[in-house]
Amino acid sequence: MSSSRSELNTIDFSSLRLIGREEESDRLEEAYEGIVEPNDSNAGSSSSSSSKSTTARDYLLIAGGLGCGKTQLVDSFRDTVIYSGGTFASSKFDQLSSVRPYSALVNAIGNLCQILAQVSKEVKAKISHSLGSELSLLYTLVPSARIALQQSDDIDNEEEEEDQPDNESPSQQIEFIDVKLMVRKLFQAVTMLGPLVLFLDDLQSCDASSIELINSVLQDEELHHFLFIGAYRDDEITQEHELHKLFRFQEESCTMHIHDMSEQSVNRLVADALRLDISASLPLSKEIHRKTA
Repeated sequence: MSSSRSELNTIDFSSLRLIGREEESDRLEEAYEGIVEPNDSNAGSSSSSSSKSTTARDYLLIAGGLGCGKTQLVDSFRDTVIYSGGTFASSKFDQLSSVRPYSALVNAIGNLCQILAQVSKEVKAKISHSLGSELSLLYTLVPSARIALQQSDDIDNEEEEEDQPDNESPSQQIEFIDVKLMVRKLFQAVTMLGPLVLFLDDLQSCDASSIELINSVLQDEELHHFLFIGAYRDDEITQEHELHKLFRFQEESCTMHIHDMSEQSVNRLVADALRLDISASLPLSKEIHRKTA
């Protein structure tokens, strides 16, 4: 009896599906499919008016107010990427980003290196070789990368050791042109293994240096099978905000606008959580929607 009562008094949120975001989820999956298999339907046609680029590199922004579900939407998409064999790296900007250039990107690369720690030593060797002289800069920016990309003892690491100058401080090494080249080479190497999705959250707190670096990546013609997703609070973007300098920011077709959940979607969520029929959960759902809308 007590077991049944305990079960009745428990609300299980762990298995709840994403509700009310079906169109947005479809758009994320469509963008991902585009980088996995570029549209080559016009390959045999002489027409150059293809509606979609075949570069297999895409870009999508998600705009909306605080708490409307932008991050949850992308988190639910993460599994799609991973289960299909892709790589998903993410990070977020914060209020200190303006005094810590590249902070979110460095954290995202750290996240990426944690994933790369699980790949074979042969793959690590290929990535390290692809980075070449930029490998030492990766280690400077992301110290954990050294362990993540560690190779077996029989792999020659002399070149790696030579790439680490003893007389230069980290601040002297971290010049924009060097960081730009290193990040682009790293992403190029990773996408040779499969699709890569980079998600940066809270772009409203981004710094100018990071915007410039993101633009460099997005315009890299040698980078393929890459999808960039950025989320931001649109009510915090002024006309003078750095985000206006982001590549293709003004193109409405590149942005999804997320709004608060409808009363119907809230009711579906409440019904699922309480294991009720939607008609039984409606009064409570209306009150929740009224207080949170």
